[in-house]
Amino acid sequence: MLHNRVGMLGSVLGTTAFHQDKPYVRQVFEKYDKDGSGTIEAEEFNSLCYDLGYFLSEQERTLCFETLDVDHSGRISFEEFTGWWCMPAVGESGGGLRASFGLSDAEVEVRHKAKALFEEFDKDHNGVIDKTEFDALYESLREAGVCSGDKEAVLKGLDTDHNGLVSLNEYVQWFVRLDRMKANDVD
Repeated sequence: MLHNRVGMLGSVLGTTAFHQDKPYVRQVFEKYDKDGSGTIEAEEFNSLCYDLGYFLSEQERTLCFETLDVDHSGRISFEEFTGWWCMPAVGESGGGLRASFGLSDAEVEVRHKAKALFEEFDKDHNGVIDKTEFDALYESLREAGVCSGDKEAVLKGLDTDHNGLVSLNEYVQWFVRLDRMKANDVD
């Protein structure tokens, strides 16, 4: 079971090769310690969250980062990261990172798929799809048979904060809802 979870999370996080001689948590830590400093800085942590389908505002990132940065050094050490990564969810004996976000393995996979699709259209990786980028997203969704409404109606359904932009978070939540509806139709 652990190897399956590691493999699934590995494919989500781009660390598909599971090396028996190196703990998986170390492999993930090193992937996001892009500068090789032995710590994860705020921007590197932001990349990890983005890869899991969470675009954090500056305030959210600061709060999460400060929570993980137990020694208040301004960096997340391997020990701090391991404590977070391996933390069981409430009422569970395990679950790690997935559980700390409150996600099942299936939800992690769906969020990753949504994030990957979002990235295709978020050309500047700013975490939002503007009206120009949305035109291409809409055409792709329409061609795939995912939506049948007019463009403005689809944008309104995606843009839950009504600011004229589709954020990564809005898109992922929409995609997750769509996946749940599809699963309920199958049941």
